[in-house]
Amino acid sequence: MQKSPLPLTSADLAFAPLALAAITATWVPLAVGGLQLVDIFIALSAPLCLVHILATRRQIPRLPWWLMIGTLGIVLVIVAHTFFPTSDSYMARRSILSAKDMVFDTPEASALGGVQWILALLVLPALVAIAVQGKKQRASALLRFWMLGASISSLVAITDYVGVTSINLALTGLVNISGREGGLTLHPNNMGIAAALTIPVAIHYATRNRFLGSVCIVTLAAGAFLSGSRAAQIATLVAVVVSIAWSKRKGPIVRRLAATVIASAVVVQTLFSDMITKAFGLFRFDSVTADDSDAGRAVIFAQGLSDFFERPFFGVGLEVIAHAHSIYVQILAAGGLVLALTMACFLCGALARSTTLARTGEVLGPVFMGSLAAWLVAGIASNQLTDRYIYFGIAAMVALDAYGRAEADEPVLAIATTAVSTRRKLPRLPATALLGASRR
Repeated sequence: MQKSPLPLTSADLAFAPLALAAITATWVPLAVGGLQLVDIFIALSAPLCLVHILATRRQIPRLPWWLMIGTLGIVLVIVAHTFFPTSDSYMARRSILSAKDMVFDTPEASALGGVQWILALLVLPALVAIAVQGKKQRASALLRFWMLGASISSLVAITDYVGVTSINLALTGLVNISGREGGLTLHPNNMGIAAALTIPVAIHYATRNRFLGSVCIVTLAAGAFLSGSRAAQIATLVAVVVSIAWSKRKGPIVRRLAATVIASAVVVQTLFSDMITKAFGLFRFDSVTADDSDAGRAVIFAQGLSDFFERPFFGVGLEVIAHAHSIYVQILAAGGLVLALTMACFLCGALARSTTLARTGEVLGPVFMGSLAAWLVAGIASNQLTDRYIYFGIAAMVALDAYGRAEADEPVLAIATTAVSTRRKLPRLPATALLGASRR
């Protein structure tokens, strides 16, 4: 056995920016020149993935049909509204609750928003597939980087809440008067949803590394709680239940999770007992602020349905894709039946594939199931649909099958590997055997 240092492979170089994109996916306030870090890193990965394909002469990865159909729906809506836009008179009389909920305010920005959505839905999984090469270890590493970014954001929310730091205020300039924390995101809802999507990864990681996995579970759960997002809090619970229910190691996971919860409760009671009463106000299921929020959402929910009935086939355009605060109504309002049917194919295909992986014993299957369940449940009352961070779990799932499962995994970003000499020593045969063979 000889150890020989080997340089980074082209796949390693393509994977590195994607790992950074996964970490920084929700860190919108850290944008550079108006560009989000996640978009910058995805753009850096694209030419490196191309170099990898040319260097290794690999084919373009096979992407699932449901991913292509979902993308086709977005393209059809963009084309339809480019040539047949919604009338200005209707768009002028729409009742919008608040400008802060607008993402793509004009038809031109709507097309750009559609391109950004395609970047998350199609381009990101394709690049991840190229860099991962069907190797489970790389897909698992990408999921851990995704979890790490959400955990760091949640940790910032914790330190901001207890008064140790004021990082969110420094980054956004927004004074927190509601008590809800946003971590490294622009809005607490984004941090909460990101925590809900990635907590299944932490549960899986805890089976490999008990301490770090447990720390991430507690941090992400606290992030979802401190966000004050009711959708995120419910989705976090759903993610935990679903990922454990589909796991093949339910007993050890439940015992470890119970121990983690008890230990965390003791620490909180000991160190932050004076904040417990105040913190319970972040469960906004029966409060004045929740009533005000519900009243406002009822208005934009009704507006979303009006948008759908105005143009039932292609909707009123992607400029309203984030208005209705329910991803299902948003799809109908923005793209009508065309987008609804194609996205239904996308979601059903993703659910079917994750279910198959979980049933066949794939250890990452419960992670995909829990993350998807969290998104679909949270989407009933949240508008996180086109954000890039939503699709890293789906990208990792697609990457496992894009080239077919690799027979053996290799280290991720390994600087040195163990090289085995290719020279094989032949066994020495007795002379009598050699003489016998020559006579025959």
